[in-house]
Formats: sequence, C-alpha cells, structure tokens
Amino acid sequence: MKNLAKKTINLAILTGGLAALNTNERIAGFKDALADFEKETGIKVRYVADPFPSEDDVAKAVQIVRDVERTYPNLDGWFTANANILLAPNQTVISAFGGEQKMKDKLIVGFDTLPPRIRIS
Repeated sequence: MKNLAKKTINLAILTGGLAALNTNERIAGFKDALADFEKETGIKVRYVADPFPSEDDVAKAVQIVRDVERTYPNLDGWFTANANILLAPNQTVISAFGGEQKMKDKLIVGFDTLPPRIRIS
C-alpha cells in the first residue's frame, strides 16, 4: 500500500462461498488482526460492503474484482479468503485489479490451503 499516512484505509474481501466455515474463520481472523492494527496505529479500516462471494468460480471472482475496482476507485486493498482469483491467467488477474501500477499501490492478501493453490505460491 502506498500511503500508510492515511487516516482510513478501504478494503474489500473476496470469498468463495458465504456458508463455508473455513473461509468465514479466515475472514474473522483477518478482521481481528486488523482490529488490532487499528488500535496500534490509529488508522481506521473500512470494509466496502463485504464479503463478495465468488461461489468458488474463477470467472466470477475475476468479474467481482473488476466490478469492485470500478465501483470503489479509492480501494486500498483486498483480502481473498480463498485463491480462486489466482487460478485465472496472470494478465487477467492484473487487468481485473486495474493494471500493474494499481496493483503496486494496493495491499493484496490471499489465503488458501487447497493443493492447486499451494503450488501457485
């Protein structure tokens, strides 16, 4: 993220499905950690209508990221509670996030434990 001097950072959360216990626990843990970050730094974290469910569909995950990036141009970062977005071709992912320069200016955190996703890391 380019500017930690901000008073508020705007984040979005992408998830596979809203009913999956494991991804809901990841989201809760992420939010708990950022609540601690708020206390320590005084920087407010604002979630922009989260989470966005992709229903474990790679194409849907890409479209959600594109749509959210357009709807919230001041978005500072993403938490992906699963890595479906990363299964898309690299250029598709880069484009969905608004291009290489926009990606460099964002905090993007992803988490997944399924074998195909672990190999990507």
